[in-house]
Amino acid sequence: IKNPNQYMVLKVCSLSEEGCKTLGSALKSNPSKLTELDLSHNNLQDSGFLHLCGFLESPDCKLQTLRIWWRVHTASCRF
Repeated sequence: IKNPNQYMVLKVCSLSEEGCKTLGSALKSNPSKLTELDLSHNNLQDSGFLHLCGFLESPDCKLQTLRIWWRVHTASCRF
């Protein structure tokens, strides 16, 4: 059984660009032991994903697995 403090599932929940912005900001300002994040089947756009980059690029980010499913055309960040 996975530790709920380390695993977050937000798949198939119609996560919007604004939702990504809020999620990225919350994760960055409240570092946690989150090691897995599942955002699959949300049809994230580049702009939504870029809002998560602040968290993903943070030295406090402990994420080891990020599950996403969408076509990326221009979005990139270093994590």
